[in-house]
Amino acid sequence: MPVPCRYDKHTADIPENRYLKAATRYCLRLPGIHSDDRRRLLRQLAAMEEVSDVQVRAEDVEQVAITRLNAHYQPPLRLARLLLGSRSLADRHGHRSASSFLVDMNLLFEKFITGRLERALRGRLEVKSQYRAYLAEGDKVPIRPDLVLLRQGKPVYVADIKYKLTSDARARTADYYQLLAYATALGLEEGVLIYCHAENTSTESQVTVLHTGKTLHTFSIDLAGSPDAVTAEIEKVAKWILGRARLVQGSRQYVGRPQGLANPGEANVA
Repeated sequence: MPVPCRYDKHTADIPENRYLKAATRYCLRLPGIHSDDRRRLLRQLAAMEEVSDVQVRAEDVEQVAITRLNAHYQPPLRLARLLLGSRSLADRHGHRSASSFLVDMNLLFEKFITGRLERALRGRLEVKSQYRAYLAEGDKVPIRPDLVLLRQGKPVYVADIKYKLTSDARARTADYYQLLAYATALGLEEGVLIYCHAENTSTESQVTVLHTGKTLHTFSIDLAGSPDAVTAEIEKVAKWILGRARLVQGSRQYVGRPQGLANPGEANVA
């Protein structure tokens, strides 16, 4: 005889499966997935063919209410939440407050190196930060080198400070262009790019620019040690710059005409 009854029609297209499918697709897009893991993910994706592809946010997963009927979903949903949450940074309202701040590491590194070099070279060279100069005649095309070393008010060396890691003690091409412009505008024969030091690499290198003879150095500073070790690194850079400035200035005086000596034309006339 007919018996009255109630029933529920079940479907695979439920929020829990949508979130798991979104996490599976995300894993398949990640680089470096092992071939065996990729095959398992593809099988999982094929098993969820009836599940809709929707855009899922990490916080959507947290809206699933776990009951005794879907308790078996809790571990994979927790994993899906971690995977989907790692895709990008996002701000959201919550019950906890926290303070944060951003640091411009380029500016911080420049100020740190400048301040330490000022102390290390005090009484020997004058250190000027963001020295104002011009690249073209008539005070056109203003430039601002990060660091200019002066003796008796005249530039004797120039440095540009970059918060970058160098893996082979060589600078980026654009940085070489910039330093060459600074050295040319200031009438100097060489300059140095100061970088952060990468592990197991050389700390110094140099290149000579074609047709000009100008030498562009790269010097990297290791900031990974103790405060005393960092101070020693700064002292090493200061001593190196002082030596290079003396060498360049000495060679310039050597090739110049000594005081009181007549030029060749005057000597021939006499």
